[in-house]
Amino acid sequence: MKYITRITGSGVMILLLLAGLAGSAQNKGTKAFSLKEAQDYAVQNAYAMRNATIDLTIAKKKIWEMTAIGLPQINGSVQYQDMLDIPTTLLPDFITPAIIGVNEGLYGLTKIHPAPETQFFPAKFGTQHNMSLGGTLSQLIFSGEYIVGLQATKAFYQISTQTLTKTEQETRSTIAQVYYMVLVGEETRNILKDQTKAFEKVLYETDESLKNGFVEDITVDQLKINLQNLKNAIISLERNDVNAKNLLKFQMGIDIAEDIQLKDSLPALLKQTVAELIQTNDFKLANHIDFKLMETNEKMLLLNYRREQSAYLPKLSAFYTYQDKAMRNKFDIFQKGDWYPTSIIGVNLDIPIFSSGMRHFKVQQAQLALDKIRISREQVGQGLKMGAETARSGFNNAVDNYLSLKENKELSANIYKKTMIKFREGLSTSTELTQIQNQHLTNLTSYYKAIYELLLAKANYDKAMNNY
Repeated sequence: MKYITRITGSGVMILLLLAGLAGSAQNKGTKAFSLKEAQDYAVQNAYAMRNATIDLTIAKKKIWEMTAIGLPQINGSVQYQDMLDIPTTLLPDFITPAIIGVNEGLYGLTKIHPAPETQFFPAKFGTQHNMSLGGTLSQLIFSGEYIVGLQATKAFYQISTQTLTKTEQETRSTIAQVYYMVLVGEETRNILKDQTKAFEKVLYETDESLKNGFVEDITVDQLKINLQNLKNAIISLERNDVNAKNLLKFQMGIDIAEDIQLKDSLPALLKQTVAELIQTNDFKLANHIDFKLMETNEKMLLLNYRREQSAYLPKLSAFYTYQDKAMRNKFDIFQKGDWYPTSIIGVNLDIPIFSSGMRHFKVQQAQLALDKIRISREQVGQGLKMGAETARSGFNNAVDNYLSLKENKELSANIYKKTMIKFREGLSTSTELTQIQNQHLTNLTSYYKAIYELLLAKANYDKAMNNY
């Protein structure tokens, strides 16, 4: 939120609450929200909250996915082969040497001609049509990586839960800031409307005096300029109020075409806030959501370190396979015929032996990443402590500034009121009235700026203290 005040000798222009999201709301029924109701609504409907909730559900599914790796796995297979050309194998001529050997051994016959070179006979093995149906049951018995991975998924779920909590806190803080913005804008606009009504009355009286020749026309013109500047400021505030409400609806997850109203009043919230002047900083680092997130991230990297270490351990699994196979020379697979079963049961033991140092360097990298996040956790902890102390001091300073500017506003209002009376009685000039009016509006602007800064400081303090 930003306040800009420009004061000239002829009038005042106040620009308040510059916010994005232009557009006008269409009337589709009005919803009213207190600050807490707006925050609660946003927790259920804000875009960031909805995405964070989905992320938490994804984390739950991830745990089941990882758990399923260690449960029995069953896979089936169906295979059909049509051997368009059955593979041919060359078999050596074992018949001729056998006959020669028998003739020599039994009958004493000797070879007349030299022994022929070894010959090969082509032979085809197998059938043209082959089909197999099978299934495999496998069970992981031991895997260090699986055990650590299962722990990591639980830590991942914990991070998702904490991220949801952090998103909720940020959502509540954001809603509070925008809610305050709308309230301050409405209150400022109402004050300026009251100022305008009073000034219109003065202008009317002065114009009547002009008709009777008691004042100069320059006095009336000056008052008209001042009045027009006030009206322009009100128009600007009305437009900004629409923008601020659109921003609030956007943050809450409400269609910006809907109309909303605020239940809480600025004086009530302000009174409650000022009464909470903070003298001590009861900050508990271990409870802060940002510190918890750092601790969980450290836990994740510790598990990653253990996972890399577990790569040195063997992996044991068991399996059972069953297969039925049909072999035909005609495509009559689904007709009556013989099927030939095969059953296998066994275990697999994978033993890592040598990786040329790859596993060793992976473990070292994981250790260095763990050392790094431990340093970051310490840094975040000190930063959160400093942030809490800074937020406490900033809130108390905002209270002091508000009380000071409140006194200035009351004094300037009193001066402005008396000057208006003197002007009506002819004891003050229009130039003096203009100067006093500009002074009063400047103090008024500073006062409402201080109110917003005070409420904003309280919201920042609650966030720093993990109060949401």
